[in-house]
Amino acid sequence: MGHTELRTMYDTYDRSRLDFLLAGVAAEQETAQREDWFAALLTTAQDRPQAVIQHIVANIVLSGFSWTGGNRGAAGLLTYGEGDCRSLAAGAVCMLDALGVAASVGSHPHEFVIVTEGVHLLDGQTGNIDGRWWHFENHHWLRTGFGDCDLLLGGIPLDGSAWRAVALHDTDDGLTWMMVDGVDHPVYVADPSSGYSYTMDPTRALVFSPGAPRQRPSSWCDIL
Repeated sequence: MGHTELRTMYDTYDRSRLDFLLAGVAAEQETAQREDWFAALLTTAQDRPQAVIQHIVANIVLSGFSWTGGNRGAAGLLTYGEGDCRSLAAGAVCMLDALGVAASVGSHPHEFVIVTEGVHLLDGQTGNIDGRWWHFENHHWLRTGFGDCDLLLGGIPLDGSAWRAVALHDTDDGLTWMMVDGVDHPVYVADPSSGYSYTMDPTRALVFSPGAPRQRPSSWCDIL
C-alpha cells in the first residue's frame, strides 16, 4: 500500500475535514510534510489497525456531522459533514481503505424501530417517534475485522437486540399508522407541529383528509 490512495482521497474530498478525521491517528503530526504524514499513517495502520479504527471512529463522533436522513455517499462525511448512516459508513470505509485497513459497509435493508428510550444520534438528535424511539427505513454501519460499529449512534458496537420490524402499514379515518412487532399500539405519522415524524399519540397524528375539516381523535377510544 503506497501513498496513491491517500493522495487520491485528499484530491477528492475536503482536506480540512480529512485532516480533522485523521488527526492524532499517527505519532507524526499532520502539520509535517504531507508525504511524511502519509507514511506515518500507513505505518501506524499496518502496525495497529484496531487502534487506528478506534481513533478514526472517535474523530467521526466529534466531527460535527449532522444527520439529515439523506444519503450523500462518502462525501457526506468527508466533505459536507452531513448525510445519513450510509454516508458515515461509506466515508469511514473510504479512509480505512486508503490506509490499507480492511473494512466494509454493513446493512439492514428493512424498515424497523429501535424500541429503547434515550437513544441519541452522534449529533445529539433524539428519537423521531415522540423523542423516545427511532424509526428507520434501513440502516448501515461500519464493519471491520474487529467488530461492527454503529457510527450513527455515536460509534457504539452494533446492537440489534432492540430492533423491531414494522409488521403492517395501514390508513384508517384519515390517520396513517404502522404496527411494530412486539408493540401493542399503533405508531402514527405525526403532524409536523408535533416536532416529530411519528407519534404514538393519536391526538398528535397527521390527518390525511383532503378538503375535510381538520379533526383529530380525542382519545384512544375514538380509534378502537
